[in-house]
Amino acid sequence: MITRSCHQAFLAVLLTAATPAAAHPDVSATARLVLHLDDNRLASLSQLLVFDDATSRRLVTRFDDNRDGTLSATERGDLTSEMLERLSARQFFIEAALGSEWLAMPRPISVKVDVVGENIAVTADYWWSEPLALQEQPFSVMLRDRDFTVAFRFDPDTPAIISGTSSDCDVSVTAEPNEAYFGGLVIPQVLRIACR
Repeated sequence: MITRSCHQAFLAVLLTAATPAAAHPDVSATARLVLHLDDNRLASLSQLLVFDDATSRRLVTRFDDNRDGTLSATERGDLTSEMLERLSARQFFIEAALGSEWLAMPRPISVKVDVVGENIAVTADYWWSEPLALQEQPFSVMLRDRDFTVAFRFDPDTPAIISGTSSDCDVSVTAEPNEAYFGGLVIPQVLRIACR
């Protein structure tokens, strides 16, 4: 089980391996991707994660040094630094493929932490040195926490936004039973973009 001390900080939860008894994680995040295209080539990707209400409250409480209920620029900087360190160690839980080949994601070139309403939002931006051609094979993204301490889902209304120059590109989100994890109990969602 996730211990009471883990409830004190989201970042501690991220580093705590779940056991089968902890099949319902205490942390959830809704994801949205911004796909930056240049003539149907994927030049960059922005990953937005918005964390649930309870996790967001714990983070604000933990980093709100002066206890005024908000995060100052300095406090947000401290939160950003620690989240960058912890999330980078897990590659921001993002797994990507071009066609049937898994890709090594580049390191994010920037990470920003914001408060959106009452929720903590983390944006990570990725750039490829050579844009990925999408005309002949789809690009796929899966958010997978193999320890299942964080439950991810793509935004049901707007899972992805396409920006830049593109034509005839479709985005879909599907369950991927072949990529199930946590003993086969968790079936992740996969977002795909395919261009013609």
